[in-house]
Amino acid sequence: ETRLRKIRSAEYFPMQLDIEPIFKAGKWLFAGVLGVTRNRSRETKETEFLSRRHYLAYQANDELSFRVGRFYPQFGILSPDHARLSRRSLGFDQGQESSNFEIGFSNSAIEASLTPIFSQYRGTIQEKRSGGTVNLAFPISNSKIGFSGLILRDDSTNKTAASLWGILGLSEHLFWLTEFDRVEAELLTAKVASLVTTQVIGFEITRGFIPYFSYEWEEVGTATTTQV
Repeated sequence: ETRLRKIRSAEYFPMQLDIEPIFKAGKWLFAGVLGVTRNRSRETKETEFLSRRHYLAYQANDELSFRVGRFYPQFGILSPDHARLSRRSLGFDQGQESSNFEIGFSNSAIEASLTPIFSQYRGTIQEKRSGGTVNLAFPISNSKIGFSGLILRDDSTNKTAASLWGILGLSEHLFWLTEFDRVEAELLTAKVASLVTTQVIGFEITRGFIPYFSYEWEEVGTATTTQV
């Protein structure tokens, strides 16, 4: 007979207490985030300083811009909630920003960006990855409809993804964020496709106070075996 002993424990700690200084001089801008990352287990509770995001940007004119550094590439709706399925299924979880060079174009009719990816981080560890994203968005009244594509490769995985998304202003204070993603991951011996959707409806009661309802759904297809 085996008896299991229940152990209950709780610990409270801040998730991210980062500071983000921004320096601007003419057409140049530098932004960086400085915080800490924690490795917490029963044995150790290590804390390291970490810059999760930092980049140098140049605004060539009213429409054309460039950015280089560590940040999340443009794909779908960039949400600060890293736990969303649309972020995790792409490999953009907390601490997984990538090293990129972004070319952006924006005017009253279209917003576009092309972002080559050179490597990706896992916390403080830089991993070898390559690929890129392309993003197109079309402002319509107080809303925006967009399309995104992604390619990401490393030694063992080829990942491609496509996204249809929208930021819809339903009224002055009511809004709807909608995103549909298709992700394909090709491993050494198998290929897996998944469909992900994220739906958020929120209401801005006052500036900075926005209660919302969020719904997420993911369907992972059966892995297809490939010949090596």
